[in-house]
Amino acid sequence: MRTGLLRETIAIYRTEIIQDDFGGTTNQHRLLTTTRANVGYKTGTREVVCDELVYTYQVTFEVWQYVNIQEHTDYIMYKDKKYRVLSVIPVPAQQKKVIETELINE
Repeated sequence: MRTGLLRETIAIYRTEIIQDDFGGTTNQHRLLTTTRANVGYKTGTREVVCDELVYTYQVTFEVWQYVNIQEHTDYIMYKDKKYRVLSVIPVPAQQKKVIETELINE
């Protein structure tokens, strides 16, 4: 992978479930790391859900292979938007990981 292509900075957060003394659970979001990435827009549409206009985007991030990221508990912050991790595809020949994400509408 060429280093000059990693132009954007992303932040990777992990969601941890914390249980208190009474058995209640809360989600705590912890910053894992910030790293450089190559960002590519895969697809995007506008949909109407419950009489509300929703924008759905799928974005691909390429990072170095040493970046610690998981599919079900992590999310990515990029340009003040939150992206859910759908899949992490390692590419050992190019020493990178390809991360498929979708925009979380809040």
